[in-house]
Amino acid sequence: MQVIRDLTQMDAVLRVQPAPEDAERARLKQALVAQPGVSRVQIHARKDALVIVDFDPRAISAVGILRCVHAQGLVGRLLGA
Repeated sequence: MQVIRDLTQMDAVLRVQPAPEDAERARLKQALVAQPGVSRVQIHARKDALVIVDFDPRAISAVGILRCVHAQGLVGRLLGA
């Protein structure tokens, strides 16, 4: 049996420093989910927030996701890029 993977979805992993407070985190998640092609957002809050975004690269790029984070007034960077 051959497994065919859906290559229309990718993950972007970002670190946001310092970790946003609860209200900022909610606004960030809402802003990211509203982006075209974004299907899921997970935010793991600690000293630094780890943000994982599942997206369709045909609709938005990882840099576009990072720009959305910056538009929210947060400092973030892509990991593994």
